[in-house]
Amino acid sequence: LNFRDEVFGVTKDFSLYKEATCEKCDGNGAEPGAKVTTCSTCKGSGQVQRVVNSIFGQVAQAVVCSTCDGQGSIPSQKCKTCGGDGKLKRDTNIKVNVPAGIDDGETLRLQNQGEAGERGAGAGDLYLRIRITPDVRYKRKGADILSEVHLGIASAALGTKVEVETLDGLVSVKIPAGTQSGKVFRLGDKGVPHLRKRGRGDHLVTVVVDTPRKISGERKKLLKKLAELEGETVEE
Repeated sequence: LNFRDEVFGVTKDFSLYKEATCEKCDGNGAEPGAKVTTCSTCKGSGQVQRVVNSIFGQVAQAVVCSTCDGQGSIPSQKCKTCGGDGKLKRDTNIKVNVPAGIDDGETLRLQNQGEAGERGAGAGDLYLRIRITPDVRYKRKGADILSEVHLGIASAALGTKVEVETLDGLVSVKIPAGTQSGKVFRLGDKGVPHLRKRGRGDHLVTVVVDTPRKISGERKKLLKKLAELEGETVEE
């Protein structure tokens, strides 16, 4: 998923190659119209008793009937599509509703979307591990979203307004005069929805004051003058 899908949720369709119930025989393994009779070996129980020798003497065990493969019945003709297995491998289309606020590495359980059970028995469950593609603009910490805004020295000293890109659109943030690098501004209810309760986290904007690496002659004079006014010593 991308970062926005993670925050707001999304419905995804995908195809999975898995064992599915045979549609022709509905999973019972019998050709439609074939006569199904009770297994004479296990009398319909699907199990037979077997006596084995052990250090404690002879022990009776219940094992799967090999005549009917544990089904308790035998069709006069096996399904030609699945060969009597009641299931076969095929591509299956699956739709999943990913909830808003899910995090990277979490697992979703889709009931009855796993592989088909034996001879018409219910399907197992499908477990999906969620992976999130990182977004260069944001980071996530719990239900909060983190981002940065870069300012020049003058803007930080004199104050300004900046447009912060949030997942809900642009938000104007007033930066007061004298703001220091590392100052964090909190935009309430602009973060990630809580997965198991109402409300959202916040969007935390960290100010980064950029010091120029190369300074032109005129700017250099102005900065020197400012330093002199503040009583600072500047190396030539």
